[in-house]
Amino acid sequence: MAKVLRALAHLFPAPVQPIGFFATRDEATAYARRELGHLGKRIAVVNHLDGYAVYCVGGL
Repeated sequence: MAKVLRALAHLFPAPVQPIGFFATRDEATAYARRELGHLGKRIAVVNHLDGYAVYCVGGL
């Protein structure tokens, strides 16, 4: 997880916050779309070995 945070922080100079973790990509994508509507910030879905994480890029 630390490697992913460092990579996202390198790509996006704004703060990166994890906001969810899901077993399937479909669940993660649906959650990311809902949060995008609420937060209005950039959202990233990242593949992990045991699931998918959703990150808010730019802080909460």
